[in-house]
Amino acid sequence: MARPSRTQGRSRAVDPVARLADSENAVISYWARRDLLDEEVPPVVTLRELSVRQSDGGWAIPLRTARLRYSDSIDVERFPEPIAPVRERSSSHLVTGMVLRAFAAHPTRRTAVEARRAADWFASRLYRRDAYPDRGDPSYWERVSFPFWFVDIVSALDSLSRMGFRPDGNIGDAVERLRKRQRRDGTFALRLLKGKDKDLPWWISLAIHRSLKRWGILA
Repeated sequence: MARPSRTQGRSRAVDPVARLADSENAVISYWARRDLLDEEVPPVVTLRELSVRQSDGGWAIPLRTARLRYSDSIDVERFPEPIAPVRERSSSHLVTGMVLRAFAAHPTRRTAVEARRAADWFASRLYRRDAYPDRGDPSYWERVSFPFWFVDIVSALDSLSRMGFRPDGNIGDAVERLRKRQRRDGTFALRLLKGKDKDLPWWISLAIHRSLKRWGILA
């Protein structure tokens, strides 16, 4: 009789689909049941069901909050279930900014109480160091790209302006800081990522001016 392969042995020991479908995380369970088991499941309709949110209202990568390495996340013997966040630790403005883009683009979810709470926290973090090492240095706020990629000051202002926040406090300070970066030709002296597109400086300028127009302060 042929000996089972190591891969076969692992598949017998752990049924990942069943674990995903039975996860206590409502979002993981929803996608696993819908996409892996082809079940008809009701949609996840509230932000409260996004159970990896931090206590301060934003989001972070759970393994970062637990001070683990990315390599730890694939150790199924040590972590047979998804790594739970340590909610008392700070949110990440990198992760929170990415999540807020989706809500900012939605015509009704952008005004949800939970989304605005996360955005309040996010606005307080503009130009500050992230709590986690992933693009944590404040200089990353001015390393920009378009279409939006990581979280930077241009994508942050785009989300906050779409969500109806006013250019006051930290947001107003960020706007003034950007204005001081504007060149005479209308582009901005920011570090461009993926900068092969010769028109990228103009795409960045367009994105910034869209935010300014929403606030009624377009020069």
